[in-house]
Amino acid sequence: MFFPTIFLLSLSITYPCLAWFHFGHEDPQQKQQFLPEGVQSTDLRMPSVRIEKNDTYLCTAFPLDADEEHYIVSFEPLANQHQIHHMLLFGCEMPGSDEPAWDCGEMSSSNAGYSRSPVCASQPDIIYAWARGAPKLNLPKGVGFRVGGEANSQFLVLQVHYMHQMKGEDNSGVRLLHTEEPQPRMAGTLLLATDGRMAPKKTV
Repeated sequence: MFFPTIFLLSLSITYPCLAWFHFGHEDPQQKQQFLPEGVQSTDLRMPSVRIEKNDTYLCTAFPLDADEEHYIVSFEPLANQHQIHHMLLFGCEMPGSDEPAWDCGEMSSSNAGYSRSPVCASQPDIIYAWARGAPKLNLPKGVGFRVGGEANSQFLVLQVHYMHQMKGEDNSGVRLLHTEEPQPRMAGTLLLATDGRMAPKKTV
């Protein structure tokens, strides 16, 4: 029997490629890691994108194994905090685009180098959030995010907010540790936000 476990994310966001990806296909360039039995490591990275303007939001998508559920237990950022403001990892039934990378910054000006589409074709679910300076996130033992198989998330979509234009190509992303072994508790996210404005030296 599964018992839901809720993790709180407090952040400010703007809502957010198709690489053929299935859990278990490891990045050949990834350094050798010593992992617990049954745990796999997979890198999700931007597909050599070019950033030619400030405040660029790009997304890329990774299809999951529809026949096998996986449980994500750890997230490690693979990003330069001097260039990247934040990253979000979403779970989607279908991504917002089938392009390798697309402009998914719905509250920013359009980017001529990429087509604009939403993060997901339907309601996105936030699985992971990273902001500048944040360390690796290890979930408590026995807790994991359920994806693939019969779960609602059939794709993972990575959104990266680039603060500044960059020379050359970028492959920022996140490293996942995941397992096929069902976890006793399923992780979820609770997103809190505020709306409205208050002038300086005023009260309500």
